[in-house]
Amino acid sequence: MVNPDGIELSCKNLGCSNPVAKKGRICDPCYLKLPGGRRTCPKCDSIIHQRQLECARHMLEAKGGVTRRSRGSISRKLRLFVYQRDSYTCHQCGLVGKGTTHEEKIKGFEIDHIVPNAAGGDSGVENLQVLCQACNNSKRHYRL
Repeated sequence: MVNPDGIELSCKNLGCSNPVAKKGRICDPCYLKLPGGRRTCPKCDSIIHQRQLECARHMLEAKGGVTRRSRGSISRKLRLFVYQRDSYTCHQCGLVGKGTTHEEKIKGFEIDHIVPNAAGGDSGVENLQVLCQACNNSKRHYRL
């Protein structure tokens, strides 16, 4: 496939020259070889991950063409409240922030949405928790 600049786009895997729609993507044959299991969309023949319910096209149609929800940042005051409420402790592994000041205690920690914005969650106090970066990053690997 050739992009508007006249550059031919191919799979990012070394040794594979199959065409792809965007730079940095992999082709369907290479995608099928990845671990995790693949299947077809129940509404069409598109290849999807086994945990997905349907392909991106059908999910986009169900959302009415909206791909992202806009959201504001969590205020500094709310972040401070959540850190203090949770005693600077990771909800998943129990790691406690060390130091004497707020800035020292929050190093390596993040505020996380329990129910993600994409799934309809909000940025209210009851939907926020403290996670260490390791737990928050490992949580991202399981989302699709």
